[in-house]
Amino acid sequence: MSIPRIKRPQIVHNLELLSRLLLRAEAEWVVIHTNPKCETRARDGLLGAGLLAFLPMEQIERRHGRGRKVKPAQAYTVIRPMFPRYLFAGMDVKKGQSVDQIRACDGVKGVLSFDKTGAVARVAVGDLIKILELSHGTFEGRPVADGQMADVARLKAGAVVKLVKGSWCGQDLTVTGYDAAKDRVTGELTGSAMRLAVTAPLDAVIQPEVAKRTR
Repeated sequence: MSIPRIKRPQIVHNLELLSRLLLRAEAEWVVIHTNPKCETRARDGLLGAGLLAFLPMEQIERRHGRGRKVKPAQAYTVIRPMFPRYLFAGMDVKKGQSVDQIRACDGVKGVLSFDKTGAVARVAVGDLIKILELSHGTFEGRPVADGQMADVARLKAGAVVKLVKGSWCGQDLTVTGYDAAKDRVTGELTGSAMRLAVTAPLDAVIQPEVAKRTR
């Protein structure tokens, strides 16, 4: 059974409300790495500790799935975390909230850091709002570009491909692996303050030179 899409007025209202809350909240935002399949558990743990938590969700459309009796031409929708095992936490340092408090929350494995000193990476509110807009766009049914089959032989670790389908359409992905059995590519999406693991179907990526020709 397909999951009904949320009506646009409700989506717009939620988008405007959450954007204002993000802008007005006196918080420093960091990226949380959760235990496997514990995104919701970590979010609830953060909120229960008096911290802020933002778990971006996305609605995707699939044509088939494992364990489902679905006709090839029939589509269904799935709602899932936009970044598996990642979410964002906001702490108010003026009130004494700290990274150690975040690490102690249920479901949290750690806080992302790219500094040799161990200092955690801060995320700008502007970046969070962009992610929020992408998340809501998937529930509005915003169209995405049709994917083109990538050259599997060239999908080696370290290769850079372009995503042409899904929430991160238009972004570059550094390949870390390819699952031939599932036809899925794994890689890292590099942002301004974070690196996030992304898994995408093979037809959602193309080589950069193909991307230039199809613009």
